[in-house]
Formats: sequence, C-alpha cells, structure tokens
Amino acid sequence: MFRLNVPHSCKNYASTFSFCFGRVNLKCFYSTQSQQAEEEHFSPQFQPIIGLELHAQIASKTKLFSGSSSAHNASVESNCHVSIFDSAIPGTLPRLNSSCIHKSLLAAVLLNCHVADFCRFDRKHYLYPDLPLGYQITQKASPIAKNGYFNFYVNSTEEDDFGYYQKSVGIEQIQLEMDSGKSIRHENLDLIDLNRAGIALIEIVTAPDFCNTNEVICFVEQLKMALSHNGICLGQFHEGNLRVDANVSVSKNGEKGSKVELKNLSGIGHMYSALTNEIKRQLGMVKNGELIEEETRAVDEQGFAILLIKLSNR
Repeated sequence: MFRLNVPHSCKNYASTFSFCFGRVNLKCFYSTQSQQAEEEHFSPQFQPIIGLELHAQIASKTKLFSGSSSAHNASVESNCHVSIFDSAIPGTLPRLNSSCIHKSLLAAVLLNCHVADFCRFDRKHYLYPDLPLGYQITQKASPIAKNGYFNFYVNSTEEDDFGYYQKSVGIEQIQLEMDSGKSIRHENLDLIDLNRAGIALIEIVTAPDFCNTNEVICFVEQLKMALSHNGICLGQFHEGNLRVDANVSVSKNGEKGSKVELKNLSGIGHMYSALTNEIKRQLGMVKNGELIEEETRAVDEQGFAILLIKLSNR
C-alpha cells in the first residue's frame, strides 16, 4: 500500500488552469442508422440510464511507478520499454511519478472536483497474463478527487436541426492507477506486450446521468477534446489512450432495472453501436417481462454485447 499527501494549495488550481467550450455546435459522429435510432424516442414509461467509466492514459514521458518510457504505439517494438518493476522482478520497489500527480490534479480541476486532502494507493488483485504483478495499483477506496461535474453541449440528431442544449453530468470520482500490458492474439498463440504495463491512467467515473446515446457521444467527444487541449491525455482511441466502459439499464415507470456493464468500447462509432444495441436488447426484454441479470459483457467489432464475462451478483 502506498500513501500520498496532496497539498491543500492544489485546490486553488482553478484560478491558474481553466478550460471551457464556446457555444459551438459540435456535430458528433452518426451513421445513417443512428438518425433513425429507436432509443432516442422512448416513451416516458421506459427510459435508458447510462453511466460511464473512462480510462484515460496520462500523457507523461515515463510510467507511473518506473522510469521506463510510456511510448507503446504500433511503431514501437514489443517489450522494449519494460523495467524490472514493470515485469514484477522480486525485490523491486515503485517510485511515484510526480508529473502524473500534477496532471491528475489538473483533470480534477477541469472536472470541478473536490481534491482530497489525503489519498492512498491500494492493490486490486487480478490473475491475468498481461499483469505480471498479479495486482493493479489503484485508488478505488481513497481517490485523488471526487464529487465534480462536467458541463457540455448536446446536439440534435435531426438531419436539418442545428439546435443544442447544455447538460451537466456528475463526476463521482477520479482515481489514479496503473495500466496493464496488452494481450495480442496471433494465429493460435496469445502474445503479451508489456510496453503498456505500468502506464499511468486516470479513471473518470460519472454518475448515471445520461438519458440516451446521443448525450454519451457528445460528452465523450467534448471531454476528450478538453483532456487533449490541457495536455492531460492524447485522447486517441486507436492507440488505446482512451477507453470507455458503460453501465446500461432501462427503467420502467421510474424504477431502475439491473445494469449491464459493457467493457472496452474502443471508439465513437463502436460506442454508438454497442449502446444502441444493448438498449434495444434490454428494452425488448423489459417489455416482454424478462429478467435482466446484472452482468459484465464484452462487445464485438459490430457493437453487439455477445460475450458474457461475469455475473456481477455471483
């Protein structure tokens, strides 16, 4: 376990660092199918409820707990930026990267969060081949910041309507953690690249304040631009700099249903397809009186949540 004292003066960063969007009509990504999406026209009896967990890699030169380079894109040779700590050699100790702390605090100010006077790191155990330590160092119990909000603009999905409205989404917490390595499927082999292992992440957990897919897409696009503009995260989905998990449920007559978590949504188009398909699936089940189990699912390339990872209530 690692502990960190955050200076009280960091709470005044808002006077130094600020970012806001002008009243610009930001047209988000939509396919032809999206303009005819059924989930945007729910009756008051059935309403989708969506919350997000965004994993943004911090744009730092080195990793969170080692001096290895954080470069891990396709042009970098596999397993060439791996320190003895990243590969979990016994007896090695972590060394905290202060640049990652600074950018986490900057993200907290950007999202209007309360910065904790004290926070700590904990171990979250996983037995995955791309996580040599056997655990992830994270801050779920005592995050660096919490209780914030983010204001953004939502555009109309109608083809000839350029109107928009402003929406505020609650930010439950921001936690600093380390990324895992990358598993690569090649023919009949599972290959491991540890260049990404140990890179600093901030996990941004929103409140379940989204009412439709359109709001989610606009939020992610504008948050991505804000993080990139302030040098916190590059925000490139194709490089894995930004990854999104979504918790989706459908309420009936104001009563919340069981949520399904969709893992690793890897782009705006992929996110749209996954959310649209999952909302339609749950809506059909609710209308037919079927029980929706609280579970975690992976999503295929077409955006269908077909692979069950785990049942959350077992």
